[in-house]
Amino acid sequence: MELGGRYRFKMKPNQEFHLYHFTDWHLLNKACAEKHIDERVERVRRDPLCGVIGTGDLIEGIDYRDIRWDAEVFPDGIDVRHLDDFARFSMDYLGAKLDPIKSKILGLGLGNHEHVLLSRTRSWHVWYDLLRSLGRTPYRIADETCRAQDLSAKKRYEKLTADVRSARQWAPGCANLGADLGLLDLVFDVKGKGEYVYRVCTHHGYGGARSAGTVINQIVHFLNFADAHITLLGHQHQPGEYTVNTLGADEKLSRLRSHRRLGVVGSTYLATYQNGVSSYAGRKGHRPTLLGNPIISIKPEKGEFSVSWN
Repeated sequence: MELGGRYRFKMKPNQEFHLYHFTDWHLLNKACAEKHIDERVERVRRDPLCGVIGTGDLIEGIDYRDIRWDAEVFPDGIDVRHLDDFARFSMDYLGAKLDPIKSKILGLGLGNHEHVLLSRTRSWHVWYDLLRSLGRTPYRIADETCRAQDLSAKKRYEKLTADVRSARQWAPGCANLGADLGLLDLVFDVKGKGEYVYRVCTHHGYGGARSAGTVINQIVHFLNFADAHITLLGHQHQPGEYTVNTLGADEKLSRLRSHRRLGVVGSTYLATYQNGVSSYAGRKGHRPTLLGNPIISIKPEKGEFSVSWN
């Protein structure tokens, strides 16, 4: 689990903040709708008041050493020699996509595709290098630990844990949301109104995504234990949202208060079915889906947030 820090935004009354959820792009798969991704990145770049959180599987991460490898889905125009260091190439490719909006990226988490690739190739340093390239302050292991092959395994482990401990003391900027649960706070300083804090929980998600019920069940599962206003999930390749409202009262028991919690599953930019392309999603029988990722609009002082998909 990772605590990603607090991010403060100065706002005027009645302004709306946009939280862009990036998940399940599957870059470097032939069925990935990259044109639509580029359009979304450009929209973020032009948005004056927004932030981005990614919850994983932004890359495909499957090379010829992986049992899931399928040469049919490898994109045209990509030099196959990049497969020799596919982890590095994939992270650099993702970094180039995100570079125009790096100042607006609040945190990135790992999905099962990144996790398997980095673990299998022992290339965790390229993940931290990506975070460094986006201007954050992640765990300092890329240059100091992973490449210090002259150190013994024990020394490398001791150095790694020391770097992790020091990194967690750095102020908000540690954008690594990890491979499981991540938490971060959005702090809105609204002029003349005060400060409003919205907590966001992130997780890549789980499940086979073959039925409509799996989407809602996953959201409800996390809302049952994640203490956050907004929970962002992925993996299902289907759009879904669910809201839980709990009723309470203020400290003096003089006014009723409603506490709203929102869970969102972020769909995908991977076309499940495309003529001439056989994908693992199609072979697993995933349903056709809406291509895109959600935008959560927040009006802090009113306690309102809503989801849109365009």
